[in-house]
Amino acid sequence: MEAETSGDVSGWWQDLLDQHRPPHADHYTASMWELLQAASHDPLLSTLYPTISTTMLTFSCTNDFNARDDERFPVIGAAEHQFGVSVLPISEDNIRLVTADPTEAVELAVRLLRERLDALNSNSAAPLDEQPSTNTSPSTGTTEAS
Repeated sequence: MEAETSGDVSGWWQDLLDQHRPPHADHYTASMWELLQAASHDPLLSTLYPTISTTMLTFSCTNDFNARDDERFPVIGAAEHQFGVSVLPISEDNIRLVTADPTEAVELAVRLLRERLDALNSNSAAPLDEQPSTNTSPSTGTTEAS
């Protein structure tokens, strides 16, 4: 997504919110709107450049797509009434949460993102295979990182 204010993070968020505001076009779900609202209000996520790729909301410290590969930040997917948090590379093994609550998905993504930022800042980024494993809660039906 190329925001009109390409260097301004808040402009990127506003452009995404404007593009996904109801009423929804056929290819944008109400779930993505819910996710964008929750994510845009988070103090950390609102400082990062957001991008949507199909049904995934991704984040970056830069608006340069060529520089994003090394960040390896978590992503949040939105489907009909369901939100999933995954670390990269995206696969079933790397799903950390599946929930009906977009706020819960944002909270976990932020926690994983803070861990990733800390690792990048200390120049000792932990490999993704050292990320926490997933557990499914029988009482809530959500899957979350342990």
